[in-house]
Amino acid sequence: MTHKVFCSIVIPVYNSSETLLEITDRVDKQFKKIKKSYELIFVDDFSTVPETHEALNKIAQQKINVSVFHLAKNFGQHNALMCGLQRCSGEYVVTMDDDLQHSPDDIPGMIDYLNENDLDLVIGRYDKKKHHLFRNLGSRLNILLTTRDLNIPRDLALTSFKVFRSYLLEHLLEFKQANPSIDYLLLHVTSRVGNCLIEHFARESGKSGYTIRKLVKRLADNVWNHSYWPLKVVSVMGIVFSVVSFFSGSYYLVRYLSGKITVSGFTTIVLLITFFSGCILISLGIIGEYLIRLVQSTFKNPQFIVREEKKHSGRK
Repeated sequence: MTHKVFCSIVIPVYNSSETLLEITDRVDKQFKKIKKSYELIFVDDFSTVPETHEALNKIAQQKINVSVFHLAKNFGQHNALMCGLQRCSGEYVVTMDDDLQHSPDDIPGMIDYLNENDLDLVIGRYDKKKHHLFRNLGSRLNILLTTRDLNIPRDLALTSFKVFRSYLLEHLLEFKQANPSIDYLLLHVTSRVGNCLIEHFARESGKSGYTIRKLVKRLADNVWNHSYWPLKVVSVMGIVFSVVSFFSGSYYLVRYLSGKITVSGFTTIVLLITFFSGCILISLGIIGEYLIRLVQSTFKNPQFIVREEKKHSGRK
């Protein structure tokens, strides 16, 4: 890959018109300070507030190193990120949020930390999160359920503020999942990962686009896409129930042969049928979730659709 700039910064945007200009100015200030080139890529994930669309287009017209992509509908944060990542040309790639809870001032330090420790991926680690309680709980549950299958160290914090080397991008873009998770895709392709301590700031304006429903959906997508433990649980359940069935059948057979059971137990039969039918249905439901993902991958559903692209016109 031929690098056009030193660093590419990709920011998915959703209803955040108040913070966009400040983010742009602070990014510009930092890279002027270190005398390095950069490109700033905003991906508007179908914002419902018209001011966001207008603010992005205005910035794209004023700033020569800013590109804006407006998606045709709301595809979700990680699909929006994939849209921006496909347009990157930097030696280093940075992903961050649009609400200024991540400070652009930390970008040069994270790049230095990556090089000093010879890492491929550096993830910002917060001393204290400024999210709501349910958001923090959802993040912890997400990590607990999905990290074991990827052999991710328990002390590694996963956040959306990260910097990584461009060679990872080439492999990252080979994944064509319908609902990707950038964190887990990156961790599929490298183990040279570390955390850099940064400050997490309170939201300056607006509110998070992550509702409880979206967090639950994100958790479900991560489990089905990146974890095998549901299938492992089904396998263990099958073995356990098979053993229980064998000993139960042996027990009742011995009692029947010894003449201790004279009437067939209607209640016992109903309970056993209900119990094992429920287990079968649960197992089929879990397997069905994986089949859905396989079908989606086969159909190659688009991760995103760009409706409109804005760049600097080159005119004063």
